[in-house]
Amino acid sequence: NSLIERGKLVGMEKIKAHVVVLPGGAKFMKFLLTLIKFVLQEELRRAKASSGLAPDAEVEPITKTRIAQMIASHKRLVDVSEGIRGTIREDVAALTERTRKIESLVETVLQGCDLAQQMNYDKLMLLWDVRINTQHREQQKIRQRMQAIADEYDRVVEKTESKLKANELTLPFTKEQLKDCLDKYTAQPGMEQVHQHAQDVFDGTGKLHAVKLLQLL
Repeated sequence: NSLIERGKLVGMEKIKAHVVVLPGGAKFMKFLLTLIKFVLQEELRRAKASSGLAPDAEVEPITKTRIAQMIASHKRLVDVSEGIRGTIREDVAALTERTRKIESLVETVLQGCDLAQQMNYDKLMLLWDVRINTQHREQQKIRQRMQAIADEYDRVVEKTESKLKANELTLPFTKEQLKDCLDKYTAQPGMEQVHQHAQDVFDGTGKLHAVKLLQLL
């Protein structure tokens, strides 16, 4: 009917005559096959137009091999979707169980708190969230202050190293005297931990490392 309305089929009287007079003849069967082919071509043209394809674009013919490939592809998609749904169900079940355990632990922890027992669950969780965020901000401020102190210490050490170079450092004692003093210092009971630091005061060539000496002191 759609083809007739668009003027694609003409001479319907002759077609009806074939249908009525020769419903099983060879000529009618050939005609019917030609008509079916024509209808399929029109429907394919409409499908291509609705899908955005050019009217003259080639469409892969539907063959037994192509149908088998489509069935296999559909089966793979079904298997993948089933696997995804199974994973989601397992994750939801695990989250539900963990939520139940958390709620049970919260209830156990707050059994001795009359104020908490008087609040509903949503309000209690809201106050808990506020408390956690407050503690997080306090810890963040402490970390920022510690980082600022560490940065300042690094700047002091860097500045000290630039000034206390070996050729610029004048000591009121000889290196031998300093070594002898450090050996006696580290030989005292309880000073085993600083022995390695004392060894680092002089490098492999016997050169004095002023910053290491200051850190040891």
